[in-house]
Amino acid sequence: MKNKKLTIRVTEFERRQLEQEANRRGMTQSELIRSLIARFRDPIDPVRDSSLETKPDCQWSLYGWQAMGKRLKLID
Repeated sequence: MKNKKLTIRVTEFERRQLEQEANRRGMTQSELIRSLIARFRDPIDPVRDSSLETKPDCQWSLYGWQAMGKRLKLID
C-alpha cells in the first residue's frame, strides 16, 4: 500500500540521469525509484529479531576495530 510520501533532493545532473534512465526502461521516474528500493533487503523487525542481538562478549569487526566487551582494539 502506498501511503507514505518521500521527498528527495537531487542535483539537476542526477535528475537528468533519473529521467533518462526511466525513459530508457519505459518507466516513470517514480516507478524506477520504487524498483530500485524493491531490490533492498527486507527491513529487520526489532521485536521479532531481538534474539539476534550481539552479546557483549562477542567479537565483531568494523573498519579495522574489534569490540571485546566494552574495549576496542585495533586489528592488525
